[in-house]
Amino acid sequence: MSDTTPLAPMTPHAAISAFGYLRAVQADDTGAAREFAGAEPQMPELLVDAATRIVVPVTALPGPEAGEPCADTFALEALGRVFVTSLRIWAQAGPDTAEGIARAVIDVIGHLSARVAQ
Repeated sequence: MSDTTPLAPMTPHAAISAFGYLRAVQADDTGAAREFAGAEPQMPELLVDAATRIVVPVTALPGPEAGEPCADTFALEALGRVFVTSLRIWAQAGPDTAEGIARAVIDVIGHLSARVAQ
């Protein structure tokens, strides 16, 4: 993606919290999700940070060694950028957005994983 600003390192606690919350939401374990969200008031921002670390590398334009990118490559890069930007805007609404953001991340990562596996 065109934003090459390096991400600040994620602390182990933040990574565990974000991915634990994602797993709890994916498993429909509302009790565990509530615990993770309650312990981390910045959960929406953590989820966006985690998603960025996954989506950006998968959707970024390939380097020069990969040859000329095609129209699909540019479309995927643009969609990744729009997705991450939308999550950032959504997260600004507050802690109650965590579940919706988590479900969006789970859905997109599932689709990206299927695409990468092809």
